[in-house]
Amino acid sequence: MKIILLTILFLVSISQNSFSVELKKSNGLVINSIDSIIDFKKGVNTYKKNVVITTNEFELKADKVIEFKENNITIKAEAYGSPVKFKQFNATGKILMFGDARKAYYYRPENKVILFNYTITNENGDRMIGQKGDFILESLLTSQ
Repeated sequence: MKIILLTILFLVSISQNSFSVELKKSNGLVINSIDSIIDFKKGVNTYKKNVVITTNEFELKADKVIEFKENNITIKAEAYGSPVKFKQFNATGKILMFGDARKAYYYRPENKVILFNYTITNENGDRMIGQKGDFILESLLTSQ
């Protein structure tokens, strides 16, 4: 009986983050979440709770992300949150811009992020507020 109680206490004391899932994609995308539903047949994966998507170019933190794949390659990811946190980096890892949005879409083929109902601050401290903004990631990475 003591062993069972000790086991239960141990399991209860473990942080919820210990059970998180990290998926590293061949296209440089890394997705971390606590809950995930992976549908290999449809190519639509859903990640919930403390979701973080990272690449060399950006980081998105959201409550929920839906990933769409074709031929086992990510083509789009939709991030939803209250709010979605966004950071964009240059080639050396310096933050170019950061901010919040109601939702964000990442399109892998175009390497762009679309932010909806967003507030973004750039590296110079300039603030942009808008309903919808398309941010082409490659163009900012190549200019330093």
